[in-house]
Amino acid sequence: MKKIHILGMIALSLLAVGCNNDKPAFGSKQWAEYLGGPERNHYSTLEQINPANVKQLQVAWQYRTLDSGQIQCNPIVVDSILYGMTATTEPFALNAATGKEIWRVQSVNAKRIA
Repeated sequence: MKKIHILGMIALSLLAVGCNNDKPAFGSKQWAEYLGGPERNHYSTLEQINPANVKQLQVAWQYRTLDSGQIQCNPIVVDSILYGMTATTEPFALNAATGKEIWRVQSVNAKRIA
C-alpha cells in the first residue's frame, strides 16, 4: 500500500510539471543558438512585434555579400552582433541594428568559386 501511495504521488508530481503553461524558462532576448535555442523552435520572448503592429513592419536594412548565390544560413545574434555565412561559406559579423559589416573572413578559394 505504501508503494502505491508513493508511486501515485510521483505520478501526480510529474503530471503537475507537465501541465505548466508558463513561457519557457530558456527564453532569451538574444538568438545565440541555431534556430533560436536548444528546442530549435524559432521561439523568441521579444514582444516588440505583435499582432497589432506586424503589418507595419518594413525592411530595416539589407546586406549584400556580392557572392553568386543566396545566403542559406540561419544567423545568430549575440550582444547585438549578427553572425552568419555567405553563399561561399565565408563567416561575417554585422551590427544587428544597422546592418553595417563589422568583419568578414574572405577565403582564398572564394574568388575561384564565385
